[in-house]
Amino acid sequence: MNRESSGEEGAAAGTLAGTAQLFPVRLSSLIFAFAAALIVLFACAMAFVGLRSSEEADRQARNNDLALFDNTLNSRFMLLARDQHALVSWKAYLDQRFPGDTTSSHLDAMIEGLWYQFGHDRTLLIAPDGRLMAYAHEGMVSRDSDALPVDADLRLLVQKAMAGYRAAPGAPAGTLFEAAFQRIEGTPALLSAMVLAEPADASQVTAVLVSVKFIDGDLLEYLNAQLSFNALNFNANPPPDLPRPHRFVTTLSGESLGAFLWADNYPGAAIWSVIWPLILLIGLVMALAAMLVARKLGGMSNVVEHSERRTRHMARHDSLTGLANRLHFGEELKAAVDLLPQPFAVIACDLDRFKAVNDTFGHAAGDTVIRTVAERMRETVGSAGLVSRTGGDEFIVLVRAYADAPALAALGHKLIAAVSAPIALEGGRTTDVGVSLGIAQAPACGDNAASIMRAADEALYEVKATGRGRLVFAGDRLLRQGDLQAGDSHSKSS
Repeated sequence: MNRESSGEEGAAAGTLAGTAQLFPVRLSSLIFAFAAALIVLFACAMAFVGLRSSEEADRQARNNDLALFDNTLNSRFMLLARDQHALVSWKAYLDQRFPGDTTSSHLDAMIEGLWYQFGHDRTLLIAPDGRLMAYAHEGMVSRDSDALPVDADLRLLVQKAMAGYRAAPGAPAGTLFEAAFQRIEGTPALLSAMVLAEPADASQVTAVLVSVKFIDGDLLEYLNAQLSFNALNFNANPPPDLPRPHRFVTTLSGESLGAFLWADNYPGAAIWSVIWPLILLIGLVMALAAMLVARKLGGMSNVVEHSERRTRHMARHDSLTGLANRLHFGEELKAAVDLLPQPFAVIACDLDRFKAVNDTFGHAAGDTVIRTVAERMRETVGSAGLVSRTGGDEFIVLVRAYADAPALAALGHKLIAAVSAPIALEGGRTTDVGVSLGIAQAPACGDNAASIMRAADEALYEVKATGRGRLVFAGDRLLRQGDLQAGDSHSKSS
């Protein structure tokens, strides 16, 4: 028997077994994991899209609201200027009609008219040098220059109005104005400043007319009527970080007067109300689809895995006896060699008189004998080692529990006795076979699989050449008959 290729065949079997572990996870588990990853990825992508969409929609809505609010506020400034223009034009008409009239009746009538006709809260007439010339309060005109302090912000507004007027020579009276937010009598207000000039010399500025509209309930009512914003109000002392939409207002010098606030009604929340149900619905659909696919493929996978396990088992086991085959034995022998100098032993076994059984009773009886002998050898060796069938009537035992000669001899005699017992065949017939054993100890007989197997084969050849039904240790001569009998007695007593 040539067993030198056992190591190579064992390596090949190891490769086959390793291939079976390439996919240790069940296919259904992989499908569920993949589906879960897809669902999470989809949910994250949809959440990201929803977040960006809602943020962009809110930003656009906020910008639109601010633009609409600014336009509406500017229209209120335009109304102030329009009222001023009506009365300035009326004064210019009176100045032309009565050119020699030097009284202040025209100015007083104009100032009073801004209150009575248009509801301006305050009207100021300021000289080019910043001196207060007239001050109207609820239709009452005062010529007292100290009636209202002309602060730096008012002076700055007057200067800007005059600069704008001079920058546009030839502009008709009452067509240019300067708007600003200012604090009048301690109250934030909208101001419109318009230049008054001499009728004969338009370049000669006589005064600047300033109309005042307080930021109060009337103004908010006007803005609400135009905008329909939710909860529009004005806060003179807003917190620095406003969560609500707002528009800060400041004076020309940069002093903060407060902020207009309103409740948002932006589409971001509506977008999320669509995104979340969509995420949940598609996630559930994907989960259900993954479950159905996984269930189907899981069943197919179970069949494939069962077939693969059966194939792996058949690749490493003898189909007739269920013992380890040559490949499996090669794996175990290689593992034992790798652990040297830890000792072990190999017992090469060959049945005696097996050919006669086949010739006498047929091959079916021969298969029964092989199966019976295999089971007896497996029970006899037990946990001490591995029994393998390498072909025909050839068996090999790898003993790893011990490697001393007395214990191996005792095991060998047990094997000879067990195999030699009568074997029942079909039809009430019986037969018997013997077994010859060649024992090689490692590392005494070599430090590689080939040399150890060669030593066991040589010992087995020596037994078969000089008498069957015996055992021989590699390198030793045949045991004397007395030794065999002593071994048999030891075997029976044990």
